[in-house]
Order: sequence, then C-alpha cells, then structure tokens
Amino acid sequence: MKRQLISGALALSMLLGSAAAFSDISDPKVRQAAAVLNNLEIMQGEGGDRFNPNGQLTRAQFCKLAVTALGIQDVSAYRNYTIFPDVPYSHWAAGYINAAVKQTTIRDRQIIRGFADGTFGPDKTISYGEVCTMLLRMLGYTVEDVGPFWPNDYIAKAEALRLNEGAASYGANDVVKRGDAAVMLLNTLQASPKEGDKLLMHSVASNSIDNSILLATYETDSDLRNGQASFYEGGTIINRPMEGTLDKSVVGTRGTVLFDKTTTSKVRAFVPDSGNVETVDVKQARVDSLESEGGQKYKVPRKTQVVLDGELLDYGETYFDLSDRTLNLYYDSGHQLELISVAYEGAESGAFVYGTAASGNIPQGYTVIKNGVEIGREEIKKYDLVTVNPETRTVTVSDRRVTGCLEDASPAYGYPEKVKLLGREFNVAEGASGYFKNMKHNDKVTLLLDTYGNVQAAFPASEVSGAMVGVYTKKNGTDVTVELLNGVKVSGKADKDTADNLVGQMVSVTGGTDGKIYLSRYNMSSRISGDWSIEAGTIGSKKVASNVKIYEMVADKAPVTAIDADDILRGTVKSGEIRTTLTDTSGNVIGIVLNDVTGYGWQYGIASINSTKGDIIGKFEDEGGEPEYNYNYSVSLTCWAENDDGEYASAKKTYQVLSTPSGMSGPVGIPRGMDQYADTKIFLPVKKLTVAGSVGLDAFDASDGVKTRDGYYPLQKDIGVYVSDYKKMISLREAKANFKEFTLYADAKPEDGGMIRMIIAK
Repeated sequence: MKRQLISGALALSMLLGSAAAFSDISDPKVRQAAAVLNNLEIMQGEGGDRFNPNGQLTRAQFCKLAVTALGIQDVSAYRNYTIFPDVPYSHWAAGYINAAVKQTTIRDRQIIRGFADGTFGPDKTISYGEVCTMLLRMLGYTVEDVGPFWPNDYIAKAEALRLNEGAASYGANDVVKRGDAAVMLLNTLQASPKEGDKLLMHSVASNSIDNSILLATYETDSDLRNGQASFYEGGTIINRPMEGTLDKSVVGTRGTVLFDKTTTSKVRAFVPDSGNVETVDVKQARVDSLESEGGQKYKVPRKTQVVLDGELLDYGETYFDLSDRTLNLYYDSGHQLELISVAYEGAESGAFVYGTAASGNIPQGYTVIKNGVEIGREEIKKYDLVTVNPETRTVTVSDRRVTGCLEDASPAYGYPEKVKLLGREFNVAEGASGYFKNMKHNDKVTLLLDTYGNVQAAFPASEVSGAMVGVYTKKNGTDVTVELLNGVKVSGKADKDTADNLVGQMVSVTGGTDGKIYLSRYNMSSRISGDWSIEAGTIGSKKVASNVKIYEMVADKAPVTAIDADDILRGTVKSGEIRTTLTDTSGNVIGIVLNDVTGYGWQYGIASINSTKGDIIGKFEDEGGEPEYNYNYSVSLTCWAENDDGEYASAKKTYQVLSTPSGMSGPVGIPRGMDQYADTKIFLPVKKLTVAGSVGLDAFDASDGVKTRDGYYPLQKDIGVYVSDYKKMISLREAKANFKEFTLYADAKPEDGGMIRMIIAK
C-alpha cells in the first residue's frame, strides 16, 4: 500500500515562476520555500539557477524581504532621502529601509529599528534573534505581547507560533542562512496575524480563493492549453491562466489560489494547506467502497464527486474505472469525504554522462542550462554531466571536472562512498560507485561533478581530462591551496620555488603521481575578442555565465583580485581592458581577468621605505674594490584592511623588494595580495594618488561621496582615514566624529571616473 498524508512539507510548495528551479538546494523544504518566494518576487536567487542556501543575509537584505512580503513592491518614493546616516539615499536598500519606517500601511509595525548610535548597520549579518523579532513585528506583535527581554522573549514567541518549523536550530546570536530564512519567511506568510484574519500572503496578491483544489496543469494534463491550470472550487471545475509554472508537487493538493497583482486574471501562486488529503493506491473499487493494496477499506457515498478525464461525475457512475489506480481522497473540515481525483505521478529525474554508452535522452522542449547560461542541445559536449528535471522541464549541464591521483577511498576503492583527490574529499553518488570498480590507489582519474559538487562519474585521466585553472590563494611552507574557477578548492604540496613565485596568480593545476600539486602560470595571451556588455551578458558573440568569476590584475605579475560585477560602474568594458577570458567546454565565458578597471585591485594606504644592507654578493679584493652588497628595500604600508573576521581595521603590511619606483612614500596604492610576497624579493608596482582638495565635514554626503573644488567624487566603499598624529587608520565615521579638516586623495579626476581612495584627517 502507498498511503501518504499531505503534510507541512507540501505546505511549503508553490508555483516556481518561469525560471528553472534552483539547482544548489538539496533540502526539499528549503527548495520549495525558495521557489515560492522567488515566484512571488520576494526573495530571488543569486544568478542562473543558484539560490546559495548556505549564504548569509544582511540586515538590509532581510528588511527588503520583509517589506516586499508585506506587499510593498514599489519603493521609488522612499529612495531620495536619508533616515539613517549609514543608509544614504544612494544605498541599494535605501528605498526598502525608508519604506519600513515611513510607509503608511506598515510603519506602525515598526519592523525595523536602528542602533543606539542612530545607525542601522545595513551590511551587518542578521542574527536569529533579529529575524524572529522582525517576523513577529510583521505579524503585528509588540513588546507588550511578547515580553521585555530581547531577544529571548521574541525567540520563544516565534517558536511557539512555529515560525521556525522546517528550519535549522539556531542560537540567539547565530547568523541565519538564506535557506532557513526563506523557510521562516514563508511560515510567517501562512501564520495568523495578531489581529484580523487576513494572512500576510494575501498582501502579495490582487485577490485570492481559499479552499481550492489544484487538479492539474498543462504539464500534467495534455487537454489543457499552454499556461493553464485546472482547479476544483465550490463544486465546479475552473480552468485558469497562470503567470509562470506551477510546481508539479502541489498538483492534487487543497490550498489557496493567489492572483497576480498586475495581471489580475492570472494565477500567481498556489499555497497548499497541510492535512485533509490522503493519497491511496487502490486495488479494488466497489460500488460503496475502495480497498487499498494493503487491505484498508474506505467507505464512499455514491454521490461523492469524482474528477475523471476533466469531468465531475458521481462515484456511483465511475467506480468501475477506479480500480488499480492511485487516487487522492479529499476531506472537508469535518473529515467527510468530499472529492476523489486520480493522482498525478510525475516522471523521475535522472543524471547521465552525455555522449557515452550510459547517455540518456534529453526530452524535446526542455530548457538546457549550462553554468547559468541557456544553451542549445547541440552545444552539449561529450562527457558533460546532464541532469534532467521533469518537474521543471529543465536540463542542467555541468562540465565541472577535477583530475588527479586517487589518494584515498572509503569504504573501498572498488565501490567507494567517498574519494580523496588533490587534498579534497568528495562524496560519490550511489549510482557513480560502479565507475571505480577497476580503479586503485594512486591511479590518475578525472571526476565529473554535479552542481552540488558530488561525484556522478569517473574516468581514467587518459580518457577524460579536466583543465584545472584557478587562483593560487594560500601557501604555508610547501603546502598550497588553489581555488579553481569551477568552485572546487584543492590543496597539497608543491615545489617551494614554484609556490613562492606564483602566490596570488592565475595558475594551471596538475596533479602528479608523486602526490604533489604542480602549478604553472596561466597563459593569458588568449581571449575572446569584443567588448563586454554587462547588461547583455556577452563578450563579442559569446555568452557570459551568470556566475562568472571576475578578477582584476592591475599590473603584470601582480596578484589577481576577485571583484563583483557591481564594482564596475559602467555598462560596457572595452576589449582593450580585458586581459583574458576563460570558457567552459561549450564556449561560454566563466572567468574574466581585467586590467585596472575599478580601482579596487589596489590596497590604498600610507607607504614608507627603509633600505638595508643585505648579504655580500661579490668581493673585488684583487682589484682593490669594495665588496658589493645586495640591498633589500623594506616597504611598509599603513592601510585600512579587512581582517580574518571580515571587519575592517588599521593594519601595517610589509614588503621586501629589490627596487622601488620613485615617489613611493605617502598616499599610494599597492596591488592587493602583494603582502603575500613579504618574504620574496620582487618589483613593486605603485599607483600614486593625487590631492583632490581639503574639505570640512559639510562637504560629505553621508558616507557615499564628497564635494570638492574639482567636482563631486564618490568615496571608495569601506574607505579608511589616516590620522598622522596616531600613525594609524580609523573608520570614516570615527574620523567625522573627531576631526574637522580632511585632505582627500583621488586616483583620477571626477570626469575621468576618479574616486576618493584615501583621506588624511587633521
């Protein structure tokens, strides 16, 4: 017998939108909640088909979620002024944060509050206590309802209301993951508010219909037109147009229909209720009862309505067609049988290696996605890993590969559950164990990884190879770590000289049979021709992956620095500003290395030089000459830098160099990551800053920009201020509180895209 009660897990299900389901979520509750909020335009993914469920949320980001979930989509009227000094009008979330304070329909809920010093802390990560507090305030609860002890009283109340059901357990000060925040927010949309009977989910819809049953969609019933869904409401069947695509997991459930706010005739979402539906495998249907495969009997009145082939009929007229079928039995609030329908049983998803004997079929009409880019079926290459998802009608293609020697396997090399390669342990999918049956310790193999990083197949490296390119990020003696562009981090031992020469560089990685990792400088001579249109997502004629890795390399042999697309304050990067591009097996761009485009590839600070005699490198006693010494230059940079905790503080970085450019001392920029060369003699490129003027406090626009005699300059984000009396850096906020005169240093004029990179306070 297959008997299933529809539970709280299904209560998280809803339609997915026109985009594909998120491929990086394994927990079904999180995946369903993410799909719900994405479709309602409350909480989106992070590009392509990725949601980043383990990522963190800031206070600004969660405020945006809360305001949108309360039905406030347009915040343009609240963007042009500043309430909190650290949320200027130019901040991306200013409209949402200001709306939470000022918008007439939600301001009395006081869903957000600032800190004691008047700031909001938009970029601080949000804690579990803060999440519980904001969700309760969304539901109308106040301190009088909850209790005076924050955050414990708020956490206790939220958990009593089961707002955390389906999420992980957290301590009061723990940072909440994105996936769990989605689950808790959806629970809140379905929870009863303190006053009134209108659930918050109705705020995001133009209209709603409760107690509806979703019978089918055009994907599960070929008789429906494209974009239609069929519902049972009040004793009749109604076919409605949809805005997007309903998740097949909710077909057959009872719940609430939500209509789109703009196209009010179209269904935007369907939220199932928990309980009141039972799914049964029927062995025998009789005139007055159903018998399950397990022998359980269900009494059925003859007038009970049955949905069969899109029609409503009495059970007495149709029972003879219901044997050997899986049926949904729907009960009313008094647990009386109300309706019977044939259950939809969807196809199973599957993964296979394309172009091999194990290759499967790719259904027609499915959307094919590779590295976040939609591609044609003809662009799938041999040995690409293909995952078919019938529920979303998508095909996800992965060319993530790692090549190296098998260092370990458990419980056995022949059929492992885990394997170790290049210092990294990988989980082996159950169906992939057979690929290892003829492999043994130290064999050189290539692992094929899915989007979760699990091994789905493995081949001898002589048959399939993986071009491993990444950034050499760390060394400790001969131990090295490289972050590959495909998201895999590998580590191991490498030749010491090679390691020293390549720290911070883009490298090609090879795993040797001796267990070592061999690194070589990546050849940046090749690149795709054409400009990079960031909005169009193309370089020349090639598509750029939505999760493309972007780096700046501000000088030859300088380290590469990871940057975000948001750091590029223009829509197009010229071809001449692109050093190199890296592509996947289908030619889509997955990595871009730029020249000095944003200015964020430099670490700015106050530099000073010391020269000292080093070792004697030559004697000239026979000629009566003086010994020749190797002079080392010790360069110090006092700067405002991010520490291991992700916070900014004054730091002093040192460098040993053979020679230095003129004008090194004073406000300069040194390539980020150069401090990793502290024990290596190198040539040190420098970016000289120029005075942009001296100003008072009134010249600053909150923390975003400053007005000078040359015009308006934006301030570098996370800029520090050097205090010469202290010989250290402090934050701009602290400097404004203690100083009145500021000397500004820029990298260019405002009309040339210049930005204030350094400030000295007096």
